[in-house]
Amino acid sequence: MKTPKVSVILTSFNNGKYLGEAIDSILAQSFEDFELILVDDCSNDDSVEIIRTYEKRYSRIKSVLLDSNTGMSGARNRGYDFADGEYIAYMDSDDVSLPTRLQKQVDFLEQKPEIGAVGVWVRRTNDRTKHTMIRKCPPEHAIIVFNIFNGERLQILSGTMMIRREFLEEIGGWNEVVRCIVLNYNGTDPAASALVSHLKSLRTSTSAIGCTVSAIAS
Repeated sequence: MKTPKVSVILTSFNNGKYLGEAIDSILAQSFEDFELILVDDCSNDDSVEIIRTYEKRYSRIKSVLLDSNTGMSGARNRGYDFADGEYIAYMDSDDVSLPTRLQKQVDFLEQKPEIGAVGVWVRRTNDRTKHTMIRKCPPEHAIIVFNIFNGERLQILSGTMMIRREFLEEIGGWNEVVRCIVLNYNGTDPAASALVSHLKSLRTSTSAIGCTVSAIAS
């Protein structure tokens, strides 16, 4: 069986209301060389039934059904255990990715071998009021580093991220204690050190709808 270029890890906890739409948005991607790993973090709604239904219909889907709740970081790490792709993309179960998200991120990483991970801007919609807003992240590594040094924590939205497998291996995945990626970096590059400090400070994930690419360098 051919190894996919991208492994999309979609984690869910009691988000059955939105899960099908999130899955459909990945299946509708213009970039087709991917597998989709659906991780249920011990939900008590209908999420597992939804995941099983999709897994039966699509050969590219793998399901990972956890027996206990591990949190988003733990669920992402369990999903990675089953991932075969060169690039790892993350997706939250209450989000929708635009059809060109994966293609844009793959193209960017292919063209920029010095880049370790990319994210995208998001459009947030309030379910009750239907009000929308755009959450923009910095488009260049230098701006990201500058902002980190100036105390701005959230520079890449975790649910929009696509990361190189080797970079994810180097940083050791998602820290399940503080629910973030932690890089065991021992070098002297101040930009890399700043990025490590920023990643260690993250606590929460943010919803994502893919559009424009933002990047952090490895």
